[in-house]
Amino acid sequence: MYFPLILLGQSAFITQVLAADPKISWRTISTKHFSVHYPASAEEIGRKAANIAEEAHDALAPFFGTADSIHTNIVLVDPGDNANGYASVDRYNLITLLAFHPGPDSDLGDADDYLRMLLYHEYTHILHLNMVDGIPGLLTSIGLSVRPHQNLPNWFIEGLATWVETQKTGGGRNHRSFFEMYLRTAALGDTLPSFAQLGGSPHEQPRRTGWYAFGGSFISFLAENYGEDRLRLFLQKYSRRLVPIGYNAIAKEVFGSTWDDMQMTWHRDLKIRYGRWKTNQEQLGLKNGTPLTTEGEFQRNPSLSPDGRLLVYRSSTGDQISTLRIRDRKTGVEQDVITCRGGCGRPVFSADGMSVYFTRSERFDTVYHFDDLFRYDLATQQTTRLTWGRRVLDPTPSPDGRSIVFATSQYGRSRLVLRDLSTGQETDLVAPVGLQQVIHPRFSPDGRRIVFAMHKNNVWDLYTKELGTGQVTRLTADAAADMTPSFSPDGRIVVYAASGEDGPELFALDIKTKEKHQITRTLTGAVDPTTDGTTVLFSRYSTQGWDLAESALDFSPSPDADTAQKTVALEDFSPRGRYSPNQIHYPESEYNPMFTLYPATWLPEFRFVSPDNATLQLQLTGNDAVQLHTWSIGAHWNVENPFPSIALSYRNQHYIPSVGLSAAWFRRPRIAFDAFTTVVVDEDVALGSVDVSLPFPNNSGSFTTNFRVDISKGFLVETPSLRPDPATGIPYVPTGATNISFSFSWRYDNRESFYYSISPETGRRLGTSLVVRTSLLDSDSLTYTARWQWNEYFAMPYARAHVFALRYDGGISGGDPARKEGFRLGGIPERDLVEDILEERGLGAGLLRGFVPDAFRGDQIHLFNIEYRFPVWYIHDGFTSLPFFIERLHAALFFDVGTATGESLRSAPWHMSLGAELRTAATLLTGHATHFRLGIAHGLGEVGILQCYFVSGTGF
Repeated sequence: MYFPLILLGQSAFITQVLAADPKISWRTISTKHFSVHYPASAEEIGRKAANIAEEAHDALAPFFGTADSIHTNIVLVDPGDNANGYASVDRYNLITLLAFHPGPDSDLGDADDYLRMLLYHEYTHILHLNMVDGIPGLLTSIGLSVRPHQNLPNWFIEGLATWVETQKTGGGRNHRSFFEMYLRTAALGDTLPSFAQLGGSPHEQPRRTGWYAFGGSFISFLAENYGEDRLRLFLQKYSRRLVPIGYNAIAKEVFGSTWDDMQMTWHRDLKIRYGRWKTNQEQLGLKNGTPLTTEGEFQRNPSLSPDGRLLVYRSSTGDQISTLRIRDRKTGVEQDVITCRGGCGRPVFSADGMSVYFTRSERFDTVYHFDDLFRYDLATQQTTRLTWGRRVLDPTPSPDGRSIVFATSQYGRSRLVLRDLSTGQETDLVAPVGLQQVIHPRFSPDGRRIVFAMHKNNVWDLYTKELGTGQVTRLTADAAADMTPSFSPDGRIVVYAASGEDGPELFALDIKTKEKHQITRTLTGAVDPTTDGTTVLFSRYSTQGWDLAESALDFSPSPDADTAQKTVALEDFSPRGRYSPNQIHYPESEYNPMFTLYPATWLPEFRFVSPDNATLQLQLTGNDAVQLHTWSIGAHWNVENPFPSIALSYRNQHYIPSVGLSAAWFRRPRIAFDAFTTVVVDEDVALGSVDVSLPFPNNSGSFTTNFRVDISKGFLVETPSLRPDPATGIPYVPTGATNISFSFSWRYDNRESFYYSISPETGRRLGTSLVVRTSLLDSDSLTYTARWQWNEYFAMPYARAHVFALRYDGGISGGDPARKEGFRLGGIPERDLVEDILEERGLGAGLLRGFVPDAFRGDQIHLFNIEYRFPVWYIHDGFTSLPFFIERLHAALFFDVGTATGESLRSAPWHMSLGAELRTAATLLTGHATHFRLGIAHGLGEVGILQCYFVSGTGF
């Protein structure tokens, strides 16, 4: 059976978030193969995207053999200070591009043209995943979404797109030094991953970035050693594959070797290549520096206090919330001073050394996540927020302490801003032309100039601006991406990182003589320099991630003639690809959601449990590209009741709160009886609903409230003939009454989990709901059901990922005894394992393990689940080329206690159980996450049983 999967489904979430901003006026640029949707204020980047997209189609369509009639929607959004893109071929071809331009110190930022690289990468996904032929092609042509390439492993899908972006642009990541650094570090450290390890979420650094770095390198290996025609042939053959396995057999047929055999050759070639490079570097003389930290993971962005005594930096260890950490360089004592929930930017000391300025990502205007400016006072340990929704990037205070300079960006337009710290007044210092970028400003010690990095003419270089005269001077001009400059205390030297062919390394540049000197020569890479005039502190990469190190600021002559005492030529140097894309002024119009609301697929689903329990479902769904509107129509047939059930729904997400409407028509059995007989009668029910959802997201958690009204009307298909008995009130015949219900729910969630977590480790989840039902013709029929839940998590301080978890689940119902809903409590019922896996279902509430399912019933329920959870084995591996990946194995010891009763709580019987579970997180096919549980529970007391079970699903 083929189960189509959706690639990179986050795009729908991102556009849905922005669709909720009613201030956005959406526009559309139409080209031959694309519709580019963008906010009206983003026309410049929208037009550039339209021209690059047509350029990408002309460059890529011949390789993938794509029909010229293919059409793709591109949505440009700018929801926060992050860069990325997403592609989906679910209902229609959709690319979501985040308009934020990354800095050169990121994986995505070291490119000649970020937007071009991003579009080529995402459009490769569109063309690749649309390759269908044979039976899959036939099924897709009649509306069934059957796309074999979606079930290739992520390393192949992302690796192919990374190889294409590199081949077809001058700045793809296979050419960039950060990817070179990842490959070289893994090869020299003997941590090159197997394809089985890349099949899920890889454990070794650089983790999921390995899909792109290692996958792109391997696809390049295939193209170079076997030819692009063989690679295309493999794609063509796999496009006919109905069952989503067997890509290893096709590789053997096309390339003459299995993936595992080719992997061994690829690994060998990388080790030989980087072994030779290592020998050459050692002959030149390594300059690794002295390590300051050894935790690995992410120890980045060091910054020194003016007196050089204190060091502040960003720290993330993978088992707690990232922090800003301060170290006393004399005593070595460290302290976490700021919790970076949402993420922090590079910290920097104030001019007097008494405060630390930093940025933190915060919610703004409900739907955005922007970096804002904060100040931490070392004496009072108080944090003050200085801006709201300002998008502050990489701030640096002036030497006199009166102002602060930072970069800011919106829809790809970047500038440097000087802000008065007392009045809040702002002045533009550098506003580049068009979509040129500026980042990493630093004041000189005398406050007369700033140095910064600017992306111009396809390359990142360093520039200075004299604040008195306004003169801008170019400092560097070379093929490397120059970034993160920092002045020495005397203002004579600028230390900076340069991301060149051999990876990022550190350099020192004399402002007056323009002489530069290489500070580091590592086997991996070095970034983020800061200096006290004699020592340079920086971040250094290894197989464990990023750590801090230090090195002497030595400006003496070096034996390396290529880097020492070289005068920097300041010509207009542009070493990467120059482009002449179409400069067509395509027509634009107001955005019309109707063009993408149509259903592109219909998804039948047949379930067979038994001859008496088989169902057929058909589903039509639609949502427009910008996610203003979503709708669905579904039909359901059951063997026992062939009369179809029909449901319709619509939601408008252009405003906050969002509003949903739904309607349904279904047939259900009802019981009618008299003193002598009982009969089953059919009742048709018409149901109409309206619900309003209002989110309140923020960095400390998310609040969501929902209000819903349901009105239903029943119609008896046939009235049964029953004999009345006035003495007993019999017969009873369903009245087909009109019923109405009101529902209110509230949720709060601030749970936190980290890389090594096996479950949430801190925080809580709270929720409550109330449902009131009544008949419009019978006020005595009123019923109510209230439910509440509280989950709490405590990380154990003595061991990584050990967690104490507690859940309390309660509820009460009342009203008309003939109509009210009671509660059920008991052990884990028999479940359909395959169905649980496919639908990724949780185990649900009301589980008192160690008892018969639904063993206890009543008008109220109270249940406590107490668990001690701990990791057993971080596996992060698969089975050769099979689409199955196990992430981690963990266990839990539990104690359950609860009651479901119609009596008073004081006299209610409480039931208890003890048990243990062995759990694992796994990935099936591409990105289909599932969780398995093998458990044993023993219920205490007379009605308790010894229950063993193996199920799929998550708990609390």
